Amino acid sequence: MGTYRRINVASGRSLEQLAHYSRALRVGDVVLQSGTTAIDRQGDVRGVGDVAKQVETIMTIAEWSMGKAGGKLADVVRSRVYVTDVTVATEGARAVARYFRDARPAATLVQVNRLARPEQLVEIELDAVDGAGAAARARSSASKSWAGFARRRSGPRTGGGPRCASTSTRGSAPTGLPERAASGPEAPRSP
Repeated sequence: MGTYRRINVASGRSLEQLAHYSRALRVGDVVLQSGTTAIDRQGDVRGVGDVAKQVETIMTIAEWSMGKAGGKLADVVRSRVYVTDVTVATEGARAVARYFRDARPAATLVQVNRLARPEQLVEIELDAVDGAGAAARARSSASKSWAGFARRRSGPRTGGGPRCASTSTRGSAPTGLPERAASGPEAPRSP
C-alpha cells in the first residue's frame, strides 16, 4: 500500500476547533470539502435571503480551502447541496452550475428542515480528484452530442406511439435543456 499525503485545512472558524474537523482535507489524490455555508470570518451569514449570493460565498470559501489542499473546483467529481426550502432549489442549482460547466460532477440536491442558523439557505459539500477536470474536458470534446444521438435513435412517428424506435426512455433531450455529451455506446438518461 502506498503512502498517502494528508493535508488538513482549517479556515479559523471556532466550530472547526470545537468539533475537530477540517474545512477541506486531502488524502492522496482526493480533496474533500466539508459542508460549507455562507458564513464569513466575522461569523455573519452573507447573502441573507439570497440563495445565489450564499452559493457565491460558499464557492469562494471552497475554492480557497480546496486550493490550500492543492485541489481545484475544475476537478470536482461530486457535489451535495442541501437547501432549507425546495422553492429556492432551482435558483441555487443554477448558481452552483456556473462553477461546474465543464466538470459536470455527480450531484445530489436535498431539502433539509434547517441549517445551523435560520438565515442559512444552502450548504454544499464537494469531492474532487486531481486531474478529473482535464480528463472530463478531453472526453466530452471528443464525444458525440446528446442531440445527435437522439436524432439517430428516433424513428418515424407512427400513430400515438413513442418517437423513439426502441422501447428505451432515451429519446430526444427535453426542450430547453442544453445538449449533453454522450460518453460511450449509450447516452445518459434525461434528467
